Amino acid sequence: MMHPFTISLLLLLHLLVLCVGSHAAVETSFTAFRKKTGRSTLFLSATGGHRENVDAMISHDRRDLLNAIMTASIINYIVHPVSAVAAEEKSPKPTFAKDIYGTDLAADRFVKARSGPGDRSLVMGLKGDPTYLIVDGTGVSLEAFALNAECTHLGCVVPWDAFQKKFICPCHGSQYDASGMVLRGPAPDPLALAHVDVDPDTDRISLTKWHEPTDFRTGVKPWWI
Repeated sequence: MMHPFTISLLLLLHLLVLCVGSHAAVETSFTAFRKKTGRSTLFLSATGGHRENVDAMISHDRRDLLNAIMTASIINYIVHPVSAVAAEEKSPKPTFAKDIYGTDLAADRFVKARSGPGDRSLVMGLKGDPTYLIVDGTGVSLEAFALNAECTHLGCVVPWDAFQKKFICPCHGSQYDASGMVLRGPAPDPLALAHVDVDPDTDRISLTKWHEPTDFRTGVKPWWI
């Protein structure tokens, strides 16, 4: 995602182009209106009978109108979108984990139905991607992170081998450890992460994009951001 400052700059450049067009349109509209209605003559007496005074009055009003349009446009098209983007970056919208039938999963029921600590089970996660939820060491709650199940080589879904304690891709043999780190190629990168939380009111399992600047497994910037 582009930085809010970059978005602001692009929108400002776009706005300036629009305003140039708006100025020409308003100029044409005022001229046509004046020719059609002869409005200048209506103000001759009020301006001392001098047409140049009427033209100056209309030109001044036109400048005020264009300034108002530009000010309102800047506020509407730059400040608000950038604020929305910044808010979205700070508070990513959650997705609730679902089973194969599209039903939201309840954390307590989900954990109790698992095999115990360290269990890794597939659910529908962010964007509907196959995602592994992990039961933590206590066996009564979930880890705070989930793993995208798509192999980073060509996107095959990697099964969890509970006996060998690793993920093994059936397509080209890539292997990952329990945290999703690559053990054997050709996969170039670890499995992508997502945040896991439990809604205190509904007990639903929510997933959000990993927004930290580092991958806690590698200590460097996540490849999927």
